[in-house]
Amino acid sequence: MKNNAIVTDLPEPYQNATLFLRKGGWSIHEHDHLFYQLIYVMDGVVHIAHSGQHFSVSRGQLAIIPSELRHSLRTDNGYQQLGIDLNVEPDRRGLNELLANRFKDFTLLNKPDLLYAITELVKEVENQTIYAKLKMASMMDQILLSFLEDPDNRTQLDFRNKLLSILNGSLTEKVRLHEVAREFMISTSQLEKLTRQQFGSGVIALHNNLRINQACSLLLNSEMPIVAIASRLGYYDLSHFSHVFKQKMRMSASDYRKHKAIEW
Repeated sequence: MKNNAIVTDLPEPYQNATLFLRKGGWSIHEHDHLFYQLIYVMDGVVHIAHSGQHFSVSRGQLAIIPSELRHSLRTDNGYQQLGIDLNVEPDRRGLNELLANRFKDFTLLNKPDLLYAITELVKEVENQTIYAKLKMASMMDQILLSFLEDPDNRTQLDFRNKLLSILNGSLTEKVRLHEVAREFMISTSQLEKLTRQQFGSGVIALHNNLRINQACSLLLNSEMPIVAIASRLGYYDLSHFSHVFKQKMRMSASDYRKHKAIEW
């Protein structure tokens, strides 16, 4: 099986299908597309950021990125994806319209049940025959319809949005599981289970990721001293912040500010 491949000239509404294996440390800066893009992670984890929010997309999860939504991607340890880009123009069967009406915002779906279907689809990526492309389009139709018809999508999206709102509103303080669970009127164990299903990590780890992501944003987009950033994000001292930041980003905060400023 190839690590990287692209198939074009597919039947509508598909623009192309891509298979990518990204190595650790890969990233792409904020950008957007005029078309809907689907990213299904077959292995590893990719981090997608948009509008100040950050999502970890792991094996068995599908990210739906609407047209003209500015977003960036990065991976710490590498990941493999199957990507599907839809055409900009409406298609005669109305699949583009169905997708746009159902998913107006960035959506992350937990779809491990699609792993087999995706694996079978990937096998066809290596073939560039007309038959293979028709077969791929038929398989992608089934994948598309499987989550368009899924009644749990709305519930999953509501949970994600509410949890991110709570955690993003608490970046300057410690998060207590029982208090977050009370907001959802569920047990802490159920909260942890749902969070791991939707984000690939527990509540505390997700909150810590959001704090570090905010720290990265402040390092790049402000002249705040690092000690002030640490204090603003609720770290009890600079050494604690420095340890957590280096553990997560694999470089010091000062090196991140210096290297990224040059890179950008």
